[in-house]
Amino acid sequence: MWFEFSVYGLMMAATSVLAIFLFAYPILSRPKTRLRTYFLLLVLSAFFWSFGYFLEISSVELELMKFFNLVQYIGIVTLPVFFFFLILYFTREYGFIERPLLLLLFFPSIIHYFLVLTDDFTHLFYESITLNTGEPFIRMELVYGAAFYSNMIYSYLLVFGAFFLLFRKFQETPPNETIIRTQIIIFTFGATFPILGNIIRVTKIIPPLDFLDLTPVAFMIAFVLFTYAIFEVGFLDLVPIARNHVFRDIHDMLIVLDSHLNIIDYNRSAHQIIFANRPESDIRNKNFKSIIFEQTKRNVHISNSNHLYQGLSTLIEGKTGLYTQDTEILFSGKQVGRDYYNITATPLYQANRIVGAIVFIRDISAQREADVVIQQKTQMQEVILQLLSHDLRNHLNVLKGYSELAVSSDSLEDTKESLEAIEVKSSAILDTINEVTNYLKIDKLLAGQRQQLNLNQVVVDAIEVMGPECAFKKVTIDFGPSSQPAYVWGDAVVLKSVTLNLLQNAIKFSPPNAIINVQIKDLQESAQWQVSIADNGPGINKGLQEEIFKPFVSFGTEKGTGLGLTIAKTVIESLAGKIWVRDNDPQGAIFNFVLPKIAEDSEELLEN
Repeated sequence: MWFEFSVYGLMMAATSVLAIFLFAYPILSRPKTRLRTYFLLLVLSAFFWSFGYFLEISSVELELMKFFNLVQYIGIVTLPVFFFFLILYFTREYGFIERPLLLLLFFPSIIHYFLVLTDDFTHLFYESITLNTGEPFIRMELVYGAAFYSNMIYSYLLVFGAFFLLFRKFQETPPNETIIRTQIIIFTFGATFPILGNIIRVTKIIPPLDFLDLTPVAFMIAFVLFTYAIFEVGFLDLVPIARNHVFRDIHDMLIVLDSHLNIIDYNRSAHQIIFANRPESDIRNKNFKSIIFEQTKRNVHISNSNHLYQGLSTLIEGKTGLYTQDTEILFSGKQVGRDYYNITATPLYQANRIVGAIVFIRDISAQREADVVIQQKTQMQEVILQLLSHDLRNHLNVLKGYSELAVSSDSLEDTKESLEAIEVKSSAILDTINEVTNYLKIDKLLAGQRQQLNLNQVVVDAIEVMGPECAFKKVTIDFGPSSQPAYVWGDAVVLKSVTLNLLQNAIKFSPPNAIINVQIKDLQESAQWQVSIADNGPGINKGLQEEIFKPFVSFGTEKGTGLGLTIAKTVIESLAGKIWVRDNDPQGAIFNFVLPKIAEDSEELLEN
């Protein structure tokens, strides 16, 4: 009889069967990853160890025992290396070890196994091997050699190195990362039992058990824990690096819900924004709707939250495969504002059954603002095209009419009147082109070279330019400068353009022989200079006095592009000033703008 089975042997057989299950299940049900590969190799090593020991203690002949000892040593020398590799990839610490160095870790194991194979000649691994036929079963009596202790020390270094990586990973993992922390605890406890069993075997500190290697028995406990990890905490399904760097640190907010819409997990962004850094105990395993309702009473309000909850309920019920909506989230308290978010939810499946949902919340405020800007620019371009085609066509038609009249007329006086009208319409066309051009390049205008300016001189230069037009309209400009230099900060060309636009409007709407009053006042209380241009035209309706500064808003019988005042407002406000219009008594309008004062010697300071 070659074999004699015992209770201890049956325990080793059960461990081997469990190892086969743990080897086969990940192959059939888990995606192929490096982590899965090292786990399978670890289980395979444990199988060789357990099954080899089962055959060894079931044998009754010394040569068979020695042969099966060689079989189990395939697992003994490789298991610590595969365990270290597994923990390296589980904790994602393999970056500091290059692949050739990883392969070198196998070299001592190969040497040790070679010494086991040649032990009959070298006696380096076992000094002696004898047969013990005493109770409770026939077994080998081994006297360990130097190579045995060398292999033991190397194996313990790998195992305790893996424990160090697990400990460091546990410290780095936030408390709310319960899945990862649970996996680390299971790994640690699962590996602790075989280590304790091996220490008991080598040191023989428990005399009643000195005949038995408890390491394979401890594998059974470890395999039970690993089985729990696979089925209950997603081991081999969830790679820690993906969990940490994709789920936790992604800028978008992610919330995981179960089939009852209770909050199972969430990432850092969701915790900070949606849940406003509330304690984890107030969030996890609480109903999503109740949490959102509580946040509404606090400082975070999601618009259409009822619609969101109904959509999630429909998703969980399997009536739809995707839920999405754009919504506003209003903030109060420390974080004040209104942002726009896209909320998208997809179901989570397990065995073709919906077990929950993952909610993605993405900030689309910048995208929404960009869309609005693009839409405004598109509309602006369309309006400008319509304006140019309409105004220029009208002006050109009038020019054509007066040109034909001037050519066909025999009267010198009629020809002169036609030429004067052509001159006026030409100026109108030029004004239209200039205003549209300035509006389209307003950013470049604002980025012009700014320097210390005297507003008195800017206004004088503008009045001189308008001299011919005043003579044509028979209008007089009465200018009252400030008593001292009115220093401001700005671009001379741009401020002159603003003043010219206001003067042109005043001249355009003033009746013949009218006087336009232009004054520069010192507003000492607000430390500003005020420029006022008052006309005696028809005035501006109070309902339009704010609207006329918007693009394409025009007024009066001689309507222009509606861009001049928009440009003026943009320029003045870019210089920390303000522009407005009010009624003139008894008739007309007064356009005012103010700019901050600067000291005469402040140019160098402002440039710096």
